[in-house]
Amino acid sequence: MNRIPLLIPELPSVAELQPYLERIDAARWYSNFGPLCREFEGALAGMFIAKNAQPVRVTTVSSCTLGLELALRALDLAPGSQVLLPALTFVASATAVVRAGLVPVAADVDPQSWLLTPEIARAACARYPLAAILPVTTFGCPHEMDGWDRFSAECGLPVVIDAAGAFGNQWQTGRATLVFSLHATKSLAAGEGGVVVSRDGELPPVFQKLNKFGVPNAGIIFATAVPALLVILVKDMSGLANLYAVGVVGAIATNLGASSTDKKLGLAKWERVLMFGTFLIMAAIEITLLATKSDARLFSLAILVVGLIARGLVFEHKHKRETAEAATATAAKAIEAVQRTIQLGTHAASGPPILAAVRGIGRTLDFAIEEAKESNRPLYLLFVREQPVLAEGDRKRKWHQDPEAMEIFEYAAERADGHTVLPCYAVSDSTADTIVDIAATVGASRLLLGAPQRNMLITMLRGNLIRKVSDSLPEDIHLLVFA
Repeated sequence: MNRIPLLIPELPSVAELQPYLERIDAARWYSNFGPLCREFEGALAGMFIAKNAQPVRVTTVSSCTLGLELALRALDLAPGSQVLLPALTFVASATAVVRAGLVPVAADVDPQSWLLTPEIARAACARYPLAAILPVTTFGCPHEMDGWDRFSAECGLPVVIDAAGAFGNQWQTGRATLVFSLHATKSLAAGEGGVVVSRDGELPPVFQKLNKFGVPNAGIIFATAVPALLVILVKDMSGLANLYAVGVVGAIATNLGASSTDKKLGLAKWERVLMFGTFLIMAAIEITLLATKSDARLFSLAILVVGLIARGLVFEHKHKRETAEAATATAAKAIEAVQRTIQLGTHAASGPPILAAVRGIGRTLDFAIEEAKESNRPLYLLFVREQPVLAEGDRKRKWHQDPEAMEIFEYAAERADGHTVLPCYAVSDSTADTIVDIAATVGASRLLLGAPQRNMLITMLRGNLIRKVSDSLPEDIHLLVFA
């Protein structure tokens, strides 16, 4: 059998590694984001910045699989959400999806490039309620990121690229998050490890927390500072010891009692009996401490009150979340119908697309649809929900969560009568910048602005939206204002 060599990594010799090992030993920093690790991240960031002419953030992780898992977790998707990935990939791609609490959905690849393409993903969106896309750089073949940027703008879905073996080929970053492998069998071989590359500021801070085992810096400082302050400030050490004893004994007793009586836990009978007996002993000790130590009683009462309040807040938050999920599920069928109508037009439009930014149903929207039909061009329909202040989850909001946007897109799908209409939705604190950014991303040849009512157009003019868009719009995109 003839073997076809795919990749033979060239690893450094011991002599080449020696100076770096000496620097590590001199710094006495052997793990967890040491100076050489930061230097390595900075060097990689410089290489990607030079290729993309835009800032990027580089974060090292222990493996590419872990990097994919953390990148998916950082998207803060609902548990059980579906993630599209190619069927032609290594098992670690699906493993990362499952470990992130999500469900992998496999799709066939393009027969020419062996890659999962935006066109394949767009067709899959019409069949499955996807929450994210995980393309893979098959055998190191790079993805064309402009296409994925347009896909994200159209469908509102985040893209994470499994670029495990594509370092040196996949220089384009676009808006996606890229994860490379440093495994000994990959093009940038360091034995083991991974690198996550994203646009500067776009990787959520939660990723950094997850990369540090989920332990927040504030929690570490609080957990060490409070005991230290108590030891310094409290003169009555015996009283402090009593409070400590009550807390420790109470925590152990509560854990033993709850575990021994929880029928859902797979414990043997003798284990339950032993744990429950130990619980009775610890509970007796706790009662004795409370009966003899007055300070301990006040401390326990305060902890009980705070615990009950916290428990009530948690249940309230859980109820609100379940209510929101139920409302989303109720609208799922209607959303899927609109998505099918919008994304799967029966008439194949050609030529450079038109982008229409609308605020409601009216003559501007009708004009945009008719113009797209007459010129046989695809129509990108943009609805920007402007907010002066953005909360943490606002940028992740989808159009089907906005009743006004959903009504507009559904109306456009019906009126387009099979013509290609692609919905774009954004929540932004700067409408003009968002419109210009999306127009450039989708490669629009014309940008149409307007409003459903004349008084809204006056308001728009007073807000200098048209002037701001005109000043920032690339020269090759023609601006049309419909009044």
